[in-house]
Amino acid sequence: MSSYFDGETGKERKGSWRFEQLESIMTRDSTLQKSHVFMHPHDTGLDYTDDELKACQERDFECRLFITGTNCANKTFFLRTRHTDNHEHNTEFNFVRDYLKAAVSTRNHMAAKVTLSRLLTMCFKMSESDRISFSSTIASGLSKNGMNVDFEISDTMVRKSNDIEVTRLKLCVLMHIIFNKVRKHEFLVVNEGSNAFRLFHCRTKYSRDKKTILYAVFSFLLQCCL
Repeated sequence: MSSYFDGETGKERKGSWRFEQLESIMTRDSTLQKSHVFMHPHDTGLDYTDDELKACQERDFECRLFITGTNCANKTFFLRTRHTDNHEHNTEFNFVRDYLKAAVSTRNHMAAKVTLSRLLTMCFKMSESDRISFSSTIASGLSKNGMNVDFEISDTMVRKSNDIEVTRLKLCVLMHIIFNKVRKHEFLVVNEGSNAFRLFHCRTKYSRDKKTILYAVFSFLLQCCL
């Protein structure tokens, strides 16, 4: 196992020592992928061990998500790729977990609204490249009704294994709210879609309810008559 010098304790540590708790949780609760590979940031430039290399060869190329109620190495949202179970990511993914926890696990609606607001604000401020990366990563986990998402079974996340499928579907609904508002923001603000007809179009484009388009038609006919 690769090792590095930990300046905080003055001791030599194994590369994945901070993820022993995460590995224990994944081994116990993950239903998607049983082989584990954890790369610590200090492992950069170091080779895989024989066990890690064998584990990588057994993994496919799909991106999976693992969400915990326990804080593991200051993270609760983990990207599982072919190469590692703790792929480096930005903080907005942790807000996805906080949003899910508040809305579904603890059912704290005020906290859910606050987290939703913060998550939307971050999405609105992202560059186009970052937004696409964020969206595609989440979409990969949510494909097939969230079948690529796993959760820690605990009182702070998913209480029973029987609830996993329902929680996956609820996560899909919550992220639909996020991406729906992001699309409307792009239409109204980024693309300057600000007149009345575009506003009504925005209300109908991403919805099955097309009744509001009648108001735009009525407004157009009224202006023609005047």
